[in-house]
Amino acid sequence: LLPFGYGLSYVAVTYENLTAQIHDDRVLITITLKNQTKYLGIETVIVFAKVSGTNVLPRNRQLISFQKVAIAPDSTVQIHFNISTQQFTYIDEDWHSSLPARVKLMVGHLSVTCQLM
Repeated sequence: LLPFGYGLSYVAVTYENLTAQIHDDRVLITITLKNQTKYLGIETVIVFAKVSGTNVLPRNRQLISFQKVAIAPDSTVQIHFNISTQQFTYIDEDWHSSLPARVKLMVGHLSVTCQLM
């Protein structure tokens, strides 16, 4: 099986400089995409999360957000995601909504880990 968002394309888009910053109850994610061809590229940028530091068995990974982006030939674009930390909550063994201690954010082949607690 192919992962969600996988498709054929005539463009080669590279993912670079993944960063994540926590501000209050938001996680700000920034990533740079580079189209290295002479064709217009349409790319679906998908953000997955893997939580850890919980007292229950978490999901392997969870789709958090996505954006469809047009990238001009031979150009670079910077994409931003503004994600609420509430998207990382889980139901603990006492049926309370809790935040995990850490979350690993994955975009393409890149990943970054954020300390939430």
